[in-house]
Amino acid sequence: MKHLLSYLFSVLLLGSTFIGCSDQQTPTDGNDEALTALNKPVIESYWWNMDWDPVYEDCATGEDMQNHGWLKIYTREITTPSGNVIISGWVDYDAYEGVTLENLATGDIWTLTTGHNPFHEVIKENGMYILRYNWNELYKKQNSPNIHIHLKGHLKILPDGTVTHDRESYTCF
Repeated sequence: MKHLLSYLFSVLLLGSTFIGCSDQQTPTDGNDEALTALNKPVIESYWWNMDWDPVYEDCATGEDMQNHGWLKIYTREITTPSGNVIISGWVDYDAYEGVTLENLATGDIWTLTTGHNPFHEVIKENGMYILRYNWNELYKKQNSPNIHIHLKGHLKILPDGTVTHDRESYTCF
């Protein structure tokens, strides 16, 4: 009888433990929306308008040049489960009335015919920032040489604000 009571007690203890544990959700349970959302990246796509940057120097002549016109910037932003943000995008030069380039010394104006300019950014959850860009624009003017502008760069900033990598190349031909 002693063995039977011991056996029944063991079975009841094991059964109550099994029943009690089966009512609890595990941390990886697919029905828990809060935990499931943490395991998936969040993707956002959006666009915004931008006017041109300040005056820059024509690397062929040394004269000041200014772009005119509005640009539409398309952006795709992915926030990873770890909190990093990965951004990629491109510029639509033709979204509005087109883009021109003015030589501020002479008043000559060129029209943008081709433009390609992807950019990529990474913002780490620890505060590190990386930016890469590659702008390639071709401007034409009747009875004048074309202006081909190529601007390429890479920037890396550490969480403490220290710039560790800053390269930019700018050529006109």
